[in-house]
Amino acid sequence: MYKSGTRSLKHRVEILDGEVKIGELEAKAIVVSFEGTAEDVKMSMTCTARNNSLMDWYKHRLKVVLIDEEEDYNLGTYLPQYVEDQTDGGETLKSVEAYDLSILAKNDKILERQNFKAGTLYQNAIQGILFSCGITRMVFDPTDAVFQSDRDDWDIGTSKIAIVNQLLSEMSFNNLYIDLNGTAKINKV
Repeated sequence: MYKSGTRSLKHRVEILDGEVKIGELEAKAIVVSFEGTAEDVKMSMTCTARNNSLMDWYKHRLKVVLIDEEEDYNLGTYLPQYVEDQTDGGETLKSVEAYDLSILAKNDKILERQNFKAGTLYQNAIQGILFSCGITRMVFDPTDAVFQSDRDDWDIGTSKIAIVNQLLSEMSFNNLYIDLNGTAKINKV
């Protein structure tokens, strides 16, 4: 609820190992961006931060939290993609560019043909693909849609997000969307 008067806004950047908070990153100049359409939202985050020895820049995720007075609001969970050292007044900081967890499915490509048998639930196929690239939290709108025939439509090197979005489209669902809590939302159009 909106309160009139002066507000005290702060932030916290949590370091996550999977879903577990293992520490915090001392960050400044945080920018969270939302782009795309209602069906295809992309989120990104940039910041500068002091290095934290707990942070594995190739593995860990960053969760951004806005603190308004005493209430926390999640602003997304992000996977760092570009990290560079920069010097600020003699101090070495990390310049970080990170993207929502859909980047896992964008960057992961199939290394062998995907085969789905007739009668396979679309939901099971999509869950399997998302799990295979590290997206483990998902919420599906109910569906009992199944493959009507055997499928192996995708060439080696196809991104997993392309396969997932094609399957979602075939069911009249929106493209893959990762919400502010880092959960894959799989919704009907």
